[in-house]
Amino acid sequence: MLRALLNRLRAERRRKKRAASVRSFGATPYGYCPDPPRQRSQAHAPAVGQPRGRARRNAPPAGARFRRGHRRPEPPWRRRTLLLLLTAFALLFLYSAVSLTRYGVDYFRARQASEQLRAAYHEAVTAAADEAAVLASSPFTVNSLSGGAQEAEVAEAAQEAQAAEVAEPAEASASAQAPAADAGEQTPETPGLLEEIPYPDNPNAKISAQFQKIRRQNDDIIGWLTIEDMLDEAVVQRDNSYYLNRDYRGYHNANGAIFLDESCDLSTRPYTLILYGHNMKSGLMFGGLRNYETLSFYQNNAFITFDTAYEDGQYVVFAVSTLLVDPGHWDAVNLWNLYSSYAATRQTVLDELLAHSVFRNGIEVTAEDQLLLLVTCVEDDAERRIVAARRIREDESLERLTYFVEHAQYR
Repeated sequence: MLRALLNRLRAERRRKKRAASVRSFGATPYGYCPDPPRQRSQAHAPAVGQPRGRARRNAPPAGARFRRGHRRPEPPWRRRTLLLLLTAFALLFLYSAVSLTRYGVDYFRARQASEQLRAAYHEAVTAAADEAAVLASSPFTVNSLSGGAQEAEVAEAAQEAQAAEVAEPAEASASAQAPAADAGEQTPETPGLLEEIPYPDNPNAKISAQFQKIRRQNDDIIGWLTIEDMLDEAVVQRDNSYYLNRDYRGYHNANGAIFLDESCDLSTRPYTLILYGHNMKSGLMFGGLRNYETLSFYQNNAFITFDTAYEDGQYVVFAVSTLLVDPGHWDAVNLWNLYSSYAATRQTVLDELLAHSVFRNGIEVTAEDQLLLLVTCVEDDAERRIVAARRIREDESLERLTYFVEHAQYR
């Protein structure tokens, strides 16, 4: 019982001591301070009416107005971090502004350069057509040569005929003396091997008149691509990197230029023409090829004109595909197999183009056809969007091809 009484007295003493401590040090104008009083010298003791303990450390500077609930000032590292972030955002904004400005300048320069070259090209085409019409209507034709010229031509023809008659018996005798080939022996003409074909109307591969004029601005200009309501641009050829960031004049431009693959040889009529261009969001170059994935756009723009410096060409689109072309993938498609001289190798790529096409139609395409591929990049760097067309054959009618195009359907 005595112990209980002592405990009670001790508790009462602690309660009074705690109450005195709160009255002396805890109640301040700046908040509650639960810390016990500290033993300090008279020189460091705060003046009467000044905050004590933690409240003193959190107090605002002397003379500053404050109110109840004053918050503790932020540490210096937060201000430095905020300053660094603001500086980074400012630099990023400045870089974006400069990039957009350069992009806009390149856009207007590319359009201006294209319009100037376009005007020069169509002027040259008109002049060449007028010159051809004048030559066709001129009375000084081959049939109206002078008598001396006609006699010379007749004599030359007679000499060629005589030489041919002499050569025929020699060939006949040589073939008679040669042993007959076995049934299993391969003939000189390898089956499935594509032969080189000269340009039908330009066997000597002479540059046409309209291209002679525009090539004065750049010798790399080798063709002109026209898609109604979308493209009317020059095509250049050098290596596959030079014109990625240059226009047709060779000036630096983010839009680049449309260029022919460096592996394509134009000395004879090539079986495959592969054109590259940037997928610009502004629609320049090959930025509009994405519209071919819409069936209505395809049906209205299925025919493409691509004239080279050696011959004119009309093509019809038979497939629009997005293919994996990165050699690092096992299922990638090798577009360069289209340059092969073997029909079977070319046919494998054609089958891939048709199998992955957005739509299907009844347009027939074989490995012997001359192909035109418009290739551009997509979101995935390993893939390419390809608009594949073939040359319109001489025995085909546009009405028949238009029928197939109009009846095309999505897969």
